[in-house]
Amino acid sequence: MTGAHRWANIVSPHRDDAALSLTCTLRGLVDHQVDVRILSCFTLTSWAPRLPQVRVEDIVVLREQEDLQYAEFIGVRGLESLGCEDAPLRSDWRITDGVLQPPDPATKQPLIDALQRKLLAHRRQGCAWFIPMAHSHRDHFLARSAALGAAQGDPVCIYEDVPYSLEVPADEASSRVAMLRDTLGCELSPRTLHDTFDPALWLAGMSHYASQFTQEELESVCQMLAARGGERIWTTEAFDRWIDA
Repeated sequence: MTGAHRWANIVSPHRDDAALSLTCTLRGLVDHQVDVRILSCFTLTSWAPRLPQVRVEDIVVLREQEDLQYAEFIGVRGLESLGCEDAPLRSDWRITDGVLQPPDPATKQPLIDALQRKLLAHRRQGCAWFIPMAHSHRDHFLARSAALGAAQGDPVCIYEDVPYSLEVPADEASSRVAMLRDTLGCELSPRTLHDTFDPALWLAGMSHYASQFTQEELESVCQMLAARGGERIWTTEAFDRWIDA
């Protein structure tokens, strides 16, 4: 990647999703002087499963610190918190008889519209977007929908969000890709942006998110990711031109 200055907006539903899915990719972009900005969407959160119970305000601050440490480690200068409420804090998170209920469509679109407005503030000329494929988590669906609206014809790639993409059957993954092709109105092709997946780099980056994962959990995900061949994205022709320019 040479020539004109390049910007990359990495749409991360939560603070750790970009790291889980794109650590080696982000290091490669940084090494090629791409100005990388991680846009973390749902950052008001009470989710810290590897910590004793603490206040939401404290979790938000702690997770911001984890994100800052990760960004410094990977060399990313741009880190933005969009300040949206994480799913368990919202009214659309309803559990009945132990079963999580689907969100009410009437509440979904306002959430997408509000997030899209926040993302649009970070659109700039020469920018490409890394957008989650969104296999299961409702926040990932919301982030994907909002980001596709915010991109407005800019170069786009779809990244397979880890660990969800490692757990879905092949036919479901193919169906999701086909749906996104229809949404974008263009072909999507699988690609990796790292020559060789680097487990040591991935584990070192993810070690900054101690509130979310044990070392054993990270090693298990890393092994599955390595077995698959690393971090995979699905690119449009416009994105390929952008990345290969």
